[in-house]
This record gives sequence, C-alpha cells and structure tokens, in this order.
Amino acid sequence: MFKYYLLISFRQLYRHKGYSAINIIGFAIGLTACLLMAFYVIDEMTYDNYYMDGDNIYRMITLESEDQSEKRKGYGITSGALVTTIKDDIPEIVASTRVKPTAIAMVSLINDSGDIIDSTTTKNTLLRPI
Repeated sequence: MFKYYLLISFRQLYRHKGYSAINIIGFAIGLTACLLMAFYVIDEMTYDNYYMDGDNIYRMITLESEDQSEKRKGYGITSGALVTTIKDDIPEIVASTRVKPTAIAMVSLINDSGDIIDSTTTKNTLLRPI
C-alpha cells in the first residue's frame, strides 16, 4: 500500500512540476526560518548559564557626549575608583570587578591559527562564583 502511495505522489510531482516546485521551495524556506529562530532562542536561553545568579550580572559602561549634543559615545572602560565606590555606596552590589582592554592580558581570545584577537586585563574575582 505504501508503495502505491509513493508511486501516486511521484506521478503528481511529475505532472504538476511548477506547482510542486513552489510548494517544495515554500516548505523548505518555512522550515529553514523556523529552525533558525528555534536555534537562536535556544542559544539565547543557554548563554552564560554557568553562573547561578546570571540574571543579576550587569556591565557598566561610560557614556560620553560632546558639546551637549544628543549623540553619545559609549565604551566599556570604567575607572577603578568608581568600581569600589559604587560597591561601598550601594548595598545591593555583592561583588564587582574591573575589566579593561590591554595589550598584555590575563584573558585572551585566540583564533584557530593561534593569533590573539582580543585581550583583557581583569582582577581574579571575575570568574569566581558569587
């Protein structure tokens, strides 16, 4: 019986080539879009789950504007004194650390050929569980 159904379906595909091509291409595009969205959601849900309180981790950035304009430039470098002052002034902050880019680093991102892509200096409290 299955052989008969398979034979009928191939005959229909052969008779209606244009209609079949539109349906198959539409199905392939829809399935690809669905899988890409599912993979994106799964990746976002599993990102940085090695910290128990990962939803309580924040990154401070410095915003700088020129001549009172609306356009601001942000970068992830904060002064060392600000990190300790904020920790002392705000009791909700449990731990803090300073991360800054540098040429001589403790943490480096290395590609497959062994070249250093990005390097960062940080204190030893960065990877310690809170």
